[in-house]
Amino acid sequence: MFIAWGVIPPVAIFIARYLKNVLGHRWYLSHTGLLIYGTGGLIVAGLVVIEINVVPGVTRFVGSSTHGIMGTVVALALYPLQCLLGLRATTFLTPIDERLRY
Repeated sequence: MFIAWGVIPPVAIFIARYLKNVLGHRWYLSHTGLLIYGTGGLIVAGLVVIEINVVPGVTRFVGSSTHGIMGTVVALALYPLQCLLGLRATTFLTPIDERLRY
């Protein structure tokens, strides 16, 4: 999870902020790919590992730790919302802003 949240997003943000002129259209593909497939893939892998290792009979929500509750909220609600907002943001650009799009 550290790599999913502590390494990949800063690298993707760095690409979007500083390498846009260097990479051309590839900056958008790199940025989007890292965030959707990199972070998303590691979130799914983390959730699978957690499910495999949870002892039968242990509750996942009621009486769970704050870390578990917040992790669930981030993984199942906030991350998908962030992806949708990121994809939707490109549709709000006007023709003047098309040079910023990709």
